[in-house]
Amino acid sequence: MSIWERENEEENDENEADEDEEFRSQTDRMVFLIDARADMLETNSKGETHLQNCLAVALEAIKTKIISQDASTIGVIFFGCRSSDEGEAPGVYTLFPISTPSAKNIRLLQAMIEDIGEFERLVGSQSPSNPLCPLKQALWRCKLAFGTKDLKKTDFKRVWIFTNDDYPNAPFPEEQNKVVQIAKDCADGGIEISLWHCDRSAHRAFSPALFYHRLLKASILKTADGDEDEDELDEEENLQSRMMGGGFDGFDSSVASVRRKQFRKRRMGQLLFSFTDRPLLSPPSEGTGEADGADREPLMCVRMYKTVQVLKKPLHTWISMRNNEPVATVTRYLDASSGAIVPPDQIETYVDVQGRAVPLGADDVAAIKRRDPWTGFRPFAVDKKDPLKARVPGIRLLCCFPRKQLPLHLTLSTPYFLFPGESAVKGSAALFECFLRELLRNDLVALVRFTRNLSAGKPAPAVLIPQAEVVVDGVQVTPPGLQCVPLPCIEDVRFNPQPDNVALLDDPLVQSPTGGDGEVLRAVKAYASAMALDAGDEGFSHATDIDNPSLQLFYALLQAVALNEEQLAWKPETHDTLRPRPELLERAQPALSSLQSLLQLFGDDGDADAGEAKGRKRAAPAAPKEKAAPKPRATKSTAGGG
Repeated sequence: MSIWERENEEENDENEADEDEEFRSQTDRMVFLIDARADMLETNSKGETHLQNCLAVALEAIKTKIISQDASTIGVIFFGCRSSDEGEAPGVYTLFPISTPSAKNIRLLQAMIEDIGEFERLVGSQSPSNPLCPLKQALWRCKLAFGTKDLKKTDFKRVWIFTNDDYPNAPFPEEQNKVVQIAKDCADGGIEISLWHCDRSAHRAFSPALFYHRLLKASILKTADGDEDEDELDEEENLQSRMMGGGFDGFDSSVASVRRKQFRKRRMGQLLFSFTDRPLLSPPSEGTGEADGADREPLMCVRMYKTVQVLKKPLHTWISMRNNEPVATVTRYLDASSGAIVPPDQIETYVDVQGRAVPLGADDVAAIKRRDPWTGFRPFAVDKKDPLKARVPGIRLLCCFPRKQLPLHLTLSTPYFLFPGESAVKGSAALFECFLRELLRNDLVALVRFTRNLSAGKPAPAVLIPQAEVVVDGVQVTPPGLQCVPLPCIEDVRFNPQPDNVALLDDPLVQSPTGGDGEVLRAVKAYASAMALDAGDEGFSHATDIDNPSLQLFYALLQAVALNEEQLAWKPETHDTLRPRPELLERAQPALSSLQSLLQLFGDDGDADAGEAKGRKRAAPAAPKEKAAPKPRATKSTAGGG
């Protein structure tokens, strides 16, 4: 077989594994902490109580976890309620503890959603004369629930607080301080706290700044390496990502976010950034992050983040029809002429050169991949736990050029966000800031040699686009840094031929003889203007307001099959956000009708020229001469057994 067939399969698997490993979703451990006081029994604009709407979110999460992560566990705890757990503090009741989703729990939540009287019978609300909110006891109960031995340190532990009270325990500031301290203890234990809030009435909006901003700031989780500078950078972003507002309409529009996978770690790794063309081959000094003497060069460490990753449907598993057990897959190579099994050590690989099979072993290709052309083909080893020990820069500056010359359409993948790693190489923050400021001041971008995976040794061109810091009302909206966009090499670019007729600019319907817009062009402009978003839609973002309809429908179908539901929970007519808005279509209908009537003039009314053009067919291109294929050495056969 060709060596490139095997190499391409291995490289694709390796790249996908590297990308997905950092974005791998962990085992989810969730507790829904729901306010059960009398204010939660008031109705919203849709006529349902706030409590029922919150229970609907919990029900959707349980159904989703059955499909997406069968190892996940979910619990529901009420606070400010009449019932209490036996032997525990009053006002806190565990509807069901942290456990794997089950049909019993689903039926219990469904019964409360359909009949609020079921909630009154089992749980109830505490007396309105009691001004104390037992949020401290509830958070402490959650912390104890996550302390069982069956939970691992790598599990994703979360607490979602549902409430419409923005200032609990207002008369008791000391009690508020205790609640904040318990939240901080939860963060120290790796428990993430999020707030799902709704408005108590149409005339009184929920204000997180009164109390919950303080609670959420105290419960920010530390990074794996405990870097404080990174926590300060993302504090406001972290705060906003852990708050979900339902307003007075409820959380119906936010239920889709429950289906999305949650990711905690975004950092892909660290790379050395060099500003010279001289290789650095000596190891760093003991106890320092710097090279010695003459081998020292101007370099810095950058942290690499992936802010966008394509989410794919989960892979299927082959199972036996007899017992539903996974089947074992065995791969054998058979000789094409005799059919005999060929051992792997007797299989050779080759490279096709002008129709000739040139033998090249897998070990030879692996050795080539592990040599860096920049260092004169000197091999180097990379410690996956600490890539900086290789002392081979993963990013080298080639040149800078004006930003207006940037080819935005030539990209290989989503960009990486680069930020200085001061803790790895001292002085990185100062050098990074100076470089970023100069790029912004001169409106330049940098062309670099980018090697993301040093162990594979596959460099590629990339462009660094400077990103300035944006602060609105004292809140950082966009952090400063560099966007690293991988670019294709000349071998990767396909030069498509120009079409015969790009536009009929000489047609009077498109352009008038005087040089003005023709009727068709005016109709197109009118339709585009009608489809434009209103001024009030400036906050619309495709990254946050559009869900993947394929994934949403996929999980809805799995949920319906697993739970034996007659109707899908996700309907394309109402939940598909990748459709034009009805109000825009209605507004653009007159312009669309006018455009359709004009387009009929281009041949649909019996235009002789248009009909003649339709009847013409292009001559089929000459078939290329077949290249003599090398004689196959082995064939591949896959067999499965139960």
